[in-house]
Amino acid sequence: MKGIAKGMGVTFRYNFKPAITVQYPDESPVIEERFRGHHHIMSKNCIACNLCAKACPVGAIKLSFEKGEDKKKVLTEYELDIGVCIWCGLCVDACPKDALIMSQDFELFAREREELKRNLLEEEIHA
Repeated sequence: MKGIAKGMGVTFRYNFKPAITVQYPDESPVIEERFRGHHHIMSKNCIACNLCAKACPVGAIKLSFEKGEDKKKVLTEYELDIGVCIWCGLCVDACPKDALIMSQDFELFAREREELKRNLLEEEIHA
Protein backbone atom coordinates (compact mmCIF):
# COMPACT_ATOMS: atom_id res chain seq x y z
CA MET A 1 0.00 0.00 0.00
CA LYS A 2 2.86 2.36 0.79
CA GLY A 3 4.37 1.80 -2.71
CA ILE A 4 1.07 2.62 -4.43
CA ALA A 5 0.70 5.84 -2.45
CA LYS A 6 4.28 6.85 -3.31
CA GLY A 7 3.67 6.21 -7.02
CA MET A 8 0.41 8.14 -6.98
CA GLY A 9 2.20 11.03 -5.26
CA VAL A 10 4.73 11.23 -8.09
CA THR A 11 1.91 11.15 -10.66
CA PHE A 12 -0.03 13.82 -8.78
CA ARG A 13 3.00 16.18 -8.71
CA TYR A 14 3.30 16.01 -12.51
CA ASN A 15 -0.21 17.44 -12.85
CA PHE A 16 1.10 20.79 -11.60
CA LYS A 17 4.20 21.03 -13.81
CA PRO A 18 3.98 23.04 -17.06
CA ALA A 19 3.35 20.99 -20.18
CA ILE A 20 6.23 20.57 -22.62
CA THR A 21 4.13 19.25 -25.48
CA VAL A 22 3.84 21.50 -28.53
CA GLN A 23 0.60 21.42 -30.50
CA TYR A 24 2.25 20.98 -33.90
CA PRO A 25 1.50 22.30 -36.59
CA ASP A 26 -0.43 25.09 -34.84
CA GLU A 27 2.62 25.93 -32.73
CA SER A 28 6.19 25.82 -34.00
CA PRO A 29 8.59 23.67 -31.98
CA VAL A 30 11.77 25.20 -30.60
CA ILE A 31 14.65 24.15 -32.85
CA GLU A 32 18.06 24.02 -31.22
CA GLU A 33 20.95 25.90 -32.83
CA ARG A 34 22.95 22.75 -33.64
CA PHE A 35 19.99 20.90 -35.17
CA ARG A 36 20.81 19.09 -38.43
CA GLY A 37 17.92 19.63 -40.82
CA HIS A 38 17.62 19.46 -44.58
CA HIS A 39 20.69 19.92 -46.75
CA HIS A 40 20.99 23.03 -48.91
CA ILE A 41 23.68 23.83 -51.45
CA MET A 42 24.98 27.18 -52.63
CA SER A 43 26.05 26.23 -56.16
CA LYS A 44 27.92 29.48 -56.68
CA ASN A 45 30.36 28.36 -53.94
CA CYS A 46 30.58 24.70 -55.03
CA ILE A 47 33.76 23.72 -56.87
CA ALA A 48 32.49 20.17 -57.63
CA CYS A 49 35.40 18.59 -55.75
CA ASN A 50 33.27 15.55 -54.80
CA LEU A 51 34.61 15.55 -51.22
CA CYS A 52 31.07 15.58 -49.79
CA ALA A 53 30.15 12.42 -51.70
CA LYS A 54 33.39 10.73 -50.62
CA ALA A 55 32.80 11.68 -46.98
CA CYS A 56 29.24 10.29 -46.93
CA PRO A 57 29.37 6.94 -45.09
CA VAL A 58 26.22 5.60 -46.79
CA GLY A 59 26.72 6.95 -50.33
CA ALA A 60 23.64 9.18 -50.29
CA ILE A 61 25.24 11.92 -52.43
CA LYS A 62 25.81 11.81 -56.17
CA LEU A 63 26.99 14.80 -58.13
CA SER A 64 27.93 15.45 -61.72
CA PHE A 65 29.82 18.29 -63.31
CA GLU A 66 31.13 19.63 -66.61
CA LYS A 67 34.30 21.47 -67.50
CA GLY A 68 33.58 25.15 -68.01
CA GLU A 69 35.15 27.55 -70.50
CA ASP A 70 37.92 28.36 -68.03
CA LYS A 71 38.53 24.58 -67.57
CA LYS A 72 37.11 24.67 -64.04
CA LYS A 73 34.49 22.20 -62.91
CA VAL A 74 30.89 23.47 -63.02
CA LEU A 75 28.29 21.60 -60.98
CA THR A 76 25.40 20.35 -63.14
CA GLU A 77 23.55 18.00 -60.79
CA TYR A 78 23.59 17.36 -57.05
CA GLU A 79 21.37 14.49 -55.92
CA LEU A 80 20.81 13.58 -52.28
CA ASP A 81 18.88 10.44 -51.30
CA ILE A 82 17.21 11.39 -48.02
CA GLY A 83 15.89 7.84 -47.61
CA VAL A 84 19.49 6.66 -47.19
CA CYS A 85 20.97 9.72 -45.46
CA ILE A 86 21.74 9.30 -41.74
CA TRP A 87 22.02 13.09 -41.12
CA CYS A 88 25.56 12.77 -39.74
CA GLY A 89 26.80 16.08 -41.22
CA LEU A 90 30.11 14.65 -42.46
CA CYS A 91 29.37 15.99 -45.95
CA VAL A 92 29.05 19.52 -44.58
CA ASP A 93 32.29 19.17 -42.63
CA ALA A 94 34.15 17.93 -45.73
CA CYS A 95 33.16 20.86 -47.96
CA PRO A 96 36.18 23.19 -48.32
CA LYS A 97 34.10 26.13 -49.64
CA ASP A 98 31.11 25.93 -47.23
CA ALA A 99 28.81 25.35 -50.21
CA LEU A 100 26.77 22.69 -48.38
CA ILE A 101 24.85 23.48 -45.20
CA MET A 102 22.28 21.77 -43.01
CA SER A 103 19.39 24.11 -42.35
CA GLN A 104 16.80 24.33 -39.59
CA ASP A 105 14.13 22.81 -41.89
CA PHE A 106 12.80 19.56 -40.49
CA GLU A 107 9.53 18.76 -42.26
CA LEU A 108 9.76 15.80 -44.60
CA PHE A 109 6.99 13.98 -46.41
CA ALA A 110 6.99 11.50 -49.27
CA ARG A 111 4.52 8.91 -50.47
CA GLU A 112 6.99 7.08 -52.71
CA ARG A 113 10.63 6.20 -52.14
CA GLU A 114 11.66 7.99 -55.36
CA GLU A 115 10.39 11.27 -53.90
CA LEU A 116 13.16 11.06 -51.29
CA LYS A 117 15.80 11.55 -53.98
CA ARG A 118 16.19 15.30 -54.17
CA ASN A 119 18.11 17.34 -56.73
CA LEU A 120 19.41 20.16 -54.55
CA LEU A 121 20.23 22.37 -57.53
CA GLU A 122 16.58 22.38 -58.67
CA GLU A 123 15.46 23.26 -55.13
CA GLU A 124 17.93 26.14 -55.05
CA ILE A 125 16.47 27.54 -58.28
CA HIS A 126 12.88 27.33 -57.00
CA ALA A 127 13.68 28.83 -53.58
